[in-house]
Amino acid sequence: MLTLDQCRELAIQNNVKMHVAADALRQAQEEKKEAFTSFFPSISGSLNWFNARKGLISMEMSPGVEMSLLKNGYLGGITAMQPVFAGGQIVNGNRLAQVGVDAAYQQSRLSENEVVETVEQYYWQVISLKEKLLTITSVDTLLKHIEADVQAAVDAGVTRRNDLLEVQLRRNELRANSYNLENALSLCHRLLAQYIGMDGQPIEVSVDIDMTVLPPNPESFIVDHEGALDLLPEAHLLDMNVKADELKVKMAVGENLPSVAVGADGLLTILWTSQMAIGW
Repeated sequence: MLTLDQCRELAIQNNVKMHVAADALRQAQEEKKEAFTSFFPSISGSLNWFNARKGLISMEMSPGVEMSLLKNGYLGGITAMQPVFAGGQIVNGNRLAQVGVDAAYQQSRLSENEVVETVEQYYWQVISLKEKLLTITSVDTLLKHIEADVQAAVDAGVTRRNDLLEVQLRRNELRANSYNLENALSLCHRLLAQYIGMDGQPIEVSVDIDMTVLPPNPESFIVDHEGALDLLPEAHLLDMNVKADELKVKMAVGENLPSVAVGADGLLTILWTSQMAIGW
């Protein structure tokens, strides 16, 4: 038997919306790390192999003796560039990445609220349908006794047969309503099981309410409407959308500003082979 709290926990752990929101948050965090690397110098390197038909440098060592150099070998280089000023694109890009992380976190909160709200809706629908079935069962039991009494009265000639038919008609209506409720209950059970990640498994829910404890005073839930806005993830998402648009405008302006960077080039290594020829 699953309680409402257990259904909430299972939904938060297993629901697809929560997995999607968690993946989006991790993606935003990785994008923030990638944006932070823009502060560091960029390093590039190259390595080339050359092989000539004859050496690039030839010299005559003595009459009849010639030396050829740089016929084949490797040539490599490395370049490091440190950005100094990029029109604010690096700083604003990191700020935008942070806004993306905050927005993904607020979206995960919003997804959690939606999941919990939907689970509670399915849960109480199941409880309500079960209670309606119990009520119909009680009424049908009562009508069964009434039918027996009316049947006895008809047999004794005290009442008309139409009264008996009226009772039987009401019992038939209750049976039809009971079938409809059972089908609706089965559907709600499946929807709830699918939403909490137990699709295909039989589940039962129970109400864990202490009837001896009075519910809290409704006045305790009253809050200032302006202060309540700061608690809603929807309000935070709207503010972040505005901030993100402002940063995008600044980055677009920065693309038209000059960029300054300092760098250094270095020759890694040169390997060559030499060839000596002796002529007669």
